[in-house]
Amino acid sequence: MLTANTNAKQTIRDVRYDLLRICAALMVVVIHVSASNWYCVPYDSMEWAVMNGYDSFARSAVPIFFMLSGAFVLKKEIGIKSLWLKKILPLLIIYLVWSFLYAVDTIGIAQLTSTSGMDWVCLIVESKYHLWFLPALLGIYIIQPVLYAIVQCKEGKYIPYMIVIFIVFGIVKSTVGAFLGSYELLDSVLGILPVELVGYCGYVILGYYLSNINPIRMRPVFALVGYVITAFLATLIGQGYAFYMEDRSGVLYGYFTLPVFMEAIFLFLFFQNFNCKRDDSDRVKSCISRVATLTLGIYLLHPYFIDKLYSMGMHTLTIHPMIAIPVISVGIFVISMIISWVMSKIPVVKRCWTLS
Repeated sequence: MLTANTNAKQTIRDVRYDLLRICAALMVVVIHVSASNWYCVPYDSMEWAVMNGYDSFARSAVPIFFMLSGAFVLKKEIGIKSLWLKKILPLLIIYLVWSFLYAVDTIGIAQLTSTSGMDWVCLIVESKYHLWFLPALLGIYIIQPVLYAIVQCKEGKYIPYMIVIFIVFGIVKSTVGAFLGSYELLDSVLGILPVELVGYCGYVILGYYLSNINPIRMRPVFALVGYVITAFLATLIGQGYAFYMEDRSGVLYGYFTLPVFMEAIFLFLFFQNFNCKRDDSDRVKSCISRVATLTLGIYLLHPYFIDKLYSMGMHTLTIHPMIAIPVISVGIFVISMIISWVMSKIPVVKRCWTLS
């Protein structure tokens, strides 16, 4: 994201968003590491409480990625041809290539020739659990001209209105449905008034608004405290709901629940208002930017290493999850980053490993 000829203010801002991208990538790893034994321990055990806590604190990673997309993708008009050639088609190729690679890993080398064409299609379409994000991002890119028109209309006059719609029909509705959606009458009532553009588009527009239209000035410490309090409350509510249901529960894990929504905003504001020192060396800033470009590769690779470590007996229950989850997460993050960096040096495959 950093360019050589940006001014000091722009460089600092980009470094902040790069740091946020790196943080969100690590949080994604934490989510999947925490979930690896989520169903293997009782809901009333200390192990599950720890897993629930880590998961709750990291849950806003995906909304943050969509907010970052909005912060940059909606800043300027992109021609339809350029949009498809430079954004949509490359991302589609990445998705298909990685779906194929994970399908090969699922089948095993020995079974490649004996697998039918229909099985191949099913495996590629079903894909690895984490790859759903790429088609979702593709959907955002496809309607980028529409979203751009909305945010640019009358200098962003309708953006607050769109955000209010997103909060009411996306966040509040989803949060209520998470707790009471099992009641058919309520489910019917919630579905009476369907409103479009309240999905991930809402986070995209919110990210653009916070970064380009009305940046909220908040002391980073206040934003961080807000994030910690929100995540802690989400953890307690999730734990209490699990005891109420007498089963493991991810009731507030949804990306459109109120705690996750608030966590994403607080973290976004924390990094947006983070006071990067102006005398930081260009080398440090360049290093941060470089790691940020590798987050796509980290995202694509990390489930492979989670699975391999698990098969080797190295997982969140090998030692206490309180220690195992952060240690394994950081280790997988670093390994994935190194491999992404190595592969990014190969021109032919560079586009499948880096995020420009």
